[in-house]
Amino acid sequence: MFNTKEFVENQIKKNKNLIKVPDIDQSKINVSEYITISDSDRKKININIDSLNKDIGFKTLINKLLFEVYENDLGLNEDKTKTGIIGVHPLNSKTNWSIMNYFGGHKFVKNTMLSLFVELHKPSKYNLADFYLWVIVNSKEIFGPGEILEELVNCNMTTYIKGSKTEIVLIEALEKKGYKVEYFCPGSKYDRDYGIDIIVTFKEGVKVSFQVKELTGTSTNKINHVFFTPTPKDYHGLPVNRIFLLNLETLDYVSFPNDNYIVDTPKKAYMVNKESTIKFGNIKDL
Repeated sequence: MFNTKEFVENQIKKNKNLIKVPDIDQSKINVSEYITISDSDRKKININIDSLNKDIGFKTLINKLLFEVYENDLGLNEDKTKTGIIGVHPLNSKTNWSIMNYFGGHKFVKNTMLSLFVELHKPSKYNLADFYLWVIVNSKEIFGPGEILEELVNCNMTTYIKGSKTEIVLIEALEKKGYKVEYFCPGSKYDRDYGIDIIVTFKEGVKVSFQVKELTGTSTNKINHVFFTPTPKDYHGLPVNRIFLLNLETLDYVSFPNDNYIVDTPKKAYMVNKESTIKFGNIKDL
């Protein structure tokens, strides 16, 4: 992981384009166009990452600012159900949907901006409203091409890339075997609302929808097989036929129906009843 503290300190030393709060002409900025600031926001002196994570409006603020900075790079995703940034820092080779479309909900983005703000204004203390104003005024310096954006993109990619790689490796293996694969990139309606990453048409003409995740380990008990994955989620009630877990090192996989399982969030695992139709194998032998 990147050294945020060192990066922030270096940016403040050499980046002279970041504008401090006292130097902002607030008469030229209509903050209410971007975010609603409450009286309590104006009183929060000791702002921290927890206060930002609780503020739903801050995610909207970031997205609005990104859309302004990249107004010439906006477009629809592949299934034309959502507008966002396209063609700039795409998620993977299968889509032009940008990683920046996820900045608003990413803790690292918020933490980096907050760290820059605090370091820039040492030792003075400003409130949450001042921070919002600072982000708006410095949006092009933060989100435009440059070292700050590269840091945000690279660190976001480290959390995203394994999931993306798992999907790409599986898709390529299936296509190599002659199967037809429909891929639904992040941001698409199928992925966003239905939990479906891919739909595979098998040689008998049968279509099966999959949610694809990384497999990090397995174990068993008297009742269940236990499959470990970094981000287990419950897809009951969604039109996902099967959940497919792939080990990127060995290429071993397990696949099980979207029923008769329990999500153990603390252990980061699926507890799948042994009576389920579980398939074990290696994608080389698909």
